[in-house]
Amino acid sequence: MKISILLEELIKISKVSKTDYALALHMTPSGLSKILSGTRFPLWKERKLFIRQSAVYFADATYSYNCYHKFQTLFPIVYDFNSKNELELFLTYAIGYALEYDYTQANHESIEYPDYEISYMGNQQILNMFCVILSDYIFFRNGKPCEAFLAPPVMEKSYSEIFSRIVYNPSEKRKRSKYHLFFNMDHFKNADDLTRIDYLEQLIKAHRRFDQIIHPTDGRIGPFFLLIRGKYLLYFTTLIDGIPLMTVIRQRNYQTIFYNSLMKRNYEPISYNAKELLDILEQKPDMRNSLNALNVDCVYNFISIGYLLTRKELDQLDASDDLKDCIYQYFQKILNSDTTFVVTLNAMTNFFATGKALVPLLGYVEIPLEERTAYLRRLDSHPSSNTSGKIYILDQNMPNASIICSGDLTIIYLIDEDGNPEKIHIFQTEYMNPSIERILLHESARLLDFTPDLWDSYLKKMSPV
Repeated sequence: MKISILLEELIKISKVSKTDYALALHMTPSGLSKILSGTRFPLWKERKLFIRQSAVYFADATYSYNCYHKFQTLFPIVYDFNSKNELELFLTYAIGYALEYDYTQANHESIEYPDYEISYMGNQQILNMFCVILSDYIFFRNGKPCEAFLAPPVMEKSYSEIFSRIVYNPSEKRKRSKYHLFFNMDHFKNADDLTRIDYLEQLIKAHRRFDQIIHPTDGRIGPFFLLIRGKYLLYFTTLIDGIPLMTVIRQRNYQTIFYNSLMKRNYEPISYNAKELLDILEQKPDMRNSLNALNVDCVYNFISIGYLLTRKELDQLDASDDLKDCIYQYFQKILNSDTTFVVTLNAMTNFFATGKALVPLLGYVEIPLEERTAYLRRLDSHPSSNTSGKIYILDQNMPNASIICSGDLTIIYLIDEDGNPEKIHIFQTEYMNPSIERILLHESARLLDFTPDLWDSYLKKMSPV
């Protein structure tokens, strides 16, 4: 990003006058005007002072609680600043990065084929530069989607603290970019419970912004990386004393070599959109039989999935009878077997407000207002409704997801706030289910054991009559 563009955007965000900004830099308004127009740059020997004074000025003008929202257009990837000093440091890196870009161009140096690469060391440097570099890339794509390849470092303890802070600022004009995730399922075994749950949370949150495709690997594929085709390769390593190190590789030639080496490994994805999975179920009856043969251990419902629908109600949907039979039988298996069933109160109240019961892959069945209480009362007939420890009501906000755990198989079903697009990730690992169960069933302060009396009180509270 050119320094002129960055400073113009920061002035708009800060709602300050250019004259006041010039005075804070001990500069004449005409001198600042030349920098903002791109006709001159700060002198090289004065660059550090210019960067520092600018960062302090804009931090003073913008810092407040949750102020990162103010930067959502300029920095689509950012983090919540804990203090004004953190914001100052972030802006220092951003302004310095923009100046470095301009100096490189002014000296006629190649940006895509540089003579050297740059590394950043330590949590704070990596966090700031990761956000600055990726935000710069996204900002200039102006909403166009990109394709990225990622072996996520969030499984490493040294990186979990960094990447757990990152937030994706929303923007209506941005289309969903596609990114491929590569990792070994044994990471779930080797990581502690907190790291595993953090990764699962990041996976669900990222669905709001990206089309994710997960590729399980047959082993460790080297240090963790993020490849944005044609732009950057970010390489993450850990030094001998545990300090994280991020190297930014800009050489286009090596990026191509890296990409080709990755593709030769031919890691098959475990992620499907609705159409892909529908085609598989339609064309392969044995897959439908395998689905219904699964013994489901636990189901977590954070969205209004229509487990309580009758077979006749499914006829509202545009699908083959075989497919509707398959899904209905699967719903019945979950309801009528010894399955631990966890449902959020929000999922139930959202259904009551909209009347929409989601049938994964097929769409929504709409229940009239006068029939919604009766629909929810069908849960009373669940075989485990009178058995303690089998049905739970989770009274807290959760992401738009449903998770089905069956032995060494975990299915994560995701939708965005509008109910689409759907994404299904099918993990074959025995290590995910135990950690999810331990966190949600035993460490949640707002997890309530289902009783008919408790359920009746909730239904009366939701009913308008």
